Amino acid sequence: KASSAPVVIYFDDDNEPGKNYLLTANKVMAEKKEVGLVGPGIVRVDFIDGSDQWLESERPLFQELSIPLAIYGHVLTSYQEFYPYGTGLILRKAIMQQYCELVEAQGEISDRKGSSLVGGGDIQIVWTGIKMGYHAGRTPELTMQHIIPKSRTTAAYIKKLSYSLGYSETKTRLGVFPEQEQKIRMEKKSFVQFYFLLVKSIARYGFSPKFLFLRQVPNIVGRASGYYHAFNKKKPAWLVIAEDLFNVKYYK
Repeated sequence: KASSAPVVIYFDDDNEPGKNYLLTANKVMAEKKEVGLVGPGIVRVDFIDGSDQWLESERPLFQELSIPLAIYGHVLTSYQEFYPYGTGLILRKAIMQQYCELVEAQGEISDRKGSSLVGGGDIQIVWTGIKMGYHAGRTPELTMQHIIPKSRTTAAYIKKLSYSLGYSETKTRLGVFPEQEQKIRMEKKSFVQFYFLLVKSIARYGFSPKFLFLRQVPNIVGRASGYYHAFNKKKPAWLVIAEDLFNVKYYK
């Protein structure tokens, strides 16, 4: 609200933008009038204190990626892989103005607060721009170094992050697409679905205890917990047991 420029850029304290990031951002937004949001096409994760070997293969969890060519699109049905996240996010101020109205109407901001890792604000911002008719994407002309300290590579942190990403899913969608509430309600989380997703994960990735119990299970349980919280529904017994059994009860 305080900004006067037509373009807003977000950097976190663990982001190191590449050379000419601002110049490139200005160039992209000036040349591509249909693009409302853009992010870095190359993100390199720097574990500044080192990391466990298993986590090296999990760099995408920390947004590491390398897109060889610029890609933009306008798809409302799902969050596309080439849509940007908050890291170095560049967007037109008009989209942020619309987003401000959205969160004020909701009476809350569905993003991280304090030590919580439950978020979704950046995804909501991108979806807001998409609903307004803009395209969103990434370009390799924009590069970013994502600095990850030791405190964010512990088993406890990875587990909580995985859970929180899943927990945020339903409320994030509802915030931007209230007209889809009935459809989202029908995506009820059940024990059968939980079991199916668990088996599917093992079949796809193999049985890696750390990956399964720090990444997949917390995420699946989090998605179910977030669903029932979003609709103020009582959690079913199987979910309460799963939260206790896998020790992922961060929200009641």
